[in-house]
Amino acid sequence: MKKKYGSSWEKYSIKPGEIWKEEKTDSYILVSDIRNDIPDIFKQVDMIYCDPPWSKGNANFFITKAELNSYIKDFSEFYGKLFDRIKQIDCFSCYLEIGRQNKDLFLRELSKIYPCVDYWNVTYYKKNPCFLLRGGHEYCNYDYSGLDEEYTPAIAINEENSQRILDLCIGRGLVGIAAFREGKTFLGIDINKRKLAVLIERITKLGGRFKKYNI
Repeated sequence: MKKKYGSSWEKYSIKPGEIWKEEKTDSYILVSDIRNDIPDIFKQVDMIYCDPPWSKGNANFFITKAELNSYIKDFSEFYGKLFDRIKQIDCFSCYLEIGRQNKDLFLRELSKIYPCVDYWNVTYYKKNPCFLLRGGHEYCNYDYSGLDEEYTPAIAINEENSQRILDLCIGRGLVGIAAFREGKTFLGIDINKRKLAVLIERITKLGGRFKKYNI
């Protein structure tokens, strides 16, 4: 059942193309591929925090996990669209958590959008090394070095004093959960409907209320 991520989707059957709204925080999630255009409501944010695929193999792995076949032949097919979305949104700051591959590529692309770019050595799953990158219109005063991804979204949300946070690859929802606990609005997109169902169930257990949203 690892590929199915438990039974959350059988209880919260969000489908491709659907938007579901969390009513307490006026938050929204969408099953979609960010290579496709995204609804305007997901562009009205003041901060991005995202854990995107950081290589061709990583991107295709997540496509497989979502039970899709829309594989990329070159990594530029993904990261080009990712940075197109970031540029279109043009919010105050953008955090990207990535693995060891392509750090310099991601820093270069961020620097095309933001005048101030930082990065820190952090971890995921409390043991695996990775990088947290930030692009902003001002430099960050907080040092994230050595922290784990379990904690960095909530810290970043508070440090940036953000009210509306977008995660373009939200998965099972560390960013959404952090935002919900802080009483902030989150907007999340992911290609994997089963991962989004896990997020819905987790936030429902914290007192959230989701329903299908019609634009």
